[in-house]
Amino acid sequence: MNTNQSSQLSDLSVLCITKAEPSILPLLNNLSHLRRFGAELVIVSDGKPAYNKLFEYLPCDSLIQVESAGYIESVHDSCLQYTTRRYILRLDDDESISAPMLDWLLAGKYRNQLHWKFSRIHLWADDQTTIINPPLFPDHQTRLSVRQLAGGRGIIHCGSPHGGGELAPVAILHHKFLVKSIHERQHIRQQYNQIMPNAGESFLPFSVPEDYYSGIYDLKPLPLVQAFAGVLHRMEQINAEIWPFAEWLYNRRPHNVLEIGVRHGGTSALWHGFCTGRIVGVDWEGRDGLGEETRKVHAALTLQYPRFESIIGDSHSGETIRRIDDKSDDGYDFIFIDGDHTYEGVREDFINFKCVLSRGGCIAFHDIVDTPTTRNAGQGVFKFWNKLKVWHPGKWKEFSINGEWGGLGVYTP
Repeated sequence: MNTNQSSQLSDLSVLCITKAEPSILPLLNNLSHLRRFGAELVIVSDGKPAYNKLFEYLPCDSLIQVESAGYIESVHDSCLQYTTRRYILRLDDDESISAPMLDWLLAGKYRNQLHWKFSRIHLWADDQTTIINPPLFPDHQTRLSVRQLAGGRGIIHCGSPHGGGELAPVAILHHKFLVKSIHERQHIRQQYNQIMPNAGESFLPFSVPEDYYSGIYDLKPLPLVQAFAGVLHRMEQINAEIWPFAEWLYNRRPHNVLEIGVRHGGTSALWHGFCTGRIVGVDWEGRDGLGEETRKVHAALTLQYPRFESIIGDSHSGETIRRIDDKSDDGYDFIFIDGDHTYEGVREDFINFKCVLSRGGCIAFHDIVDTPTTRNAGQGVFKFWNKLKVWHPGKWKEFSINGEWGGLGVYTP
């Protein structure tokens, strides 16, 4: 390890308050790897038995013993005094940082704001699957702040009095459902109710989802959920359409991506979460007269997502087509056409860019459904899509809610 590696997090304290049940210790030990990069690790033992038996060999910078009122907020502020760094990251004892979050920390991105919140991913049954039923996803937690904004949490289950903070493009992993049985979690819920009336009931979905959802879960692979957790930009999509489409696309493992029509950037950020190559986003700054806004979105995407590459220009112009072709390398494995939505425009995009589609790649179209809204707006994607289905039988797939919304169609030559 060189000096630069060991001091990358020299201004960061990591605070964890724990009762240290034996099942939690591997996660606490996992936190200690942050010390390799210079972070200060402060472990607070809530209760003397756990302190004496389980912490003897736990690597940390400070090990403190306290007696809480049964919930960490009751000692949170007093525990801050044991940290010494400018920035403080608090993690529960059944949480860990995701690999993208570690990269984000090591890149020093946390210094860009004074107050951060994170999407928290709730793992279920194994560490590759997560619950995404509302309100379990997205679950935003304010956890990293400059010292002056890190306190003020004295009430059970309370948030930060300083506001939620900026949403980070990375996630915290929550292992509660892996390390605690339903009976243990029911007991915790009962304890919360004794401390404060209905405190356990208000936290029900996070404590006993088996009861809350009556055995019905919406489970997704972890990498896909991490991709959604990293989306900082608005996405003009219907969840019931984009989720199954994104899962289908994720399973194809696309490398390079071309997106015609970035708009607010939500889908570009999503592709970046699970595609492994470059994400080339194309927008015409004259579309809807939003030139300045378009450039701001592309600038933000370029800053936040390292593999995003911006092209500002009309996708039908020769110059833009040449720029897209120059970035194609071995071709694009996935092309998403979401541009001007006219029949002529979508047809031209399809013809122009089908030639840069890689072998085994696919082309998707947004707003393929014929509805009064699309007709009144002068959109013609559905006309081209219906012809494409006739031209290429058996080489297309649709993701749509009963034909009532925009819908997504994908062509697989």
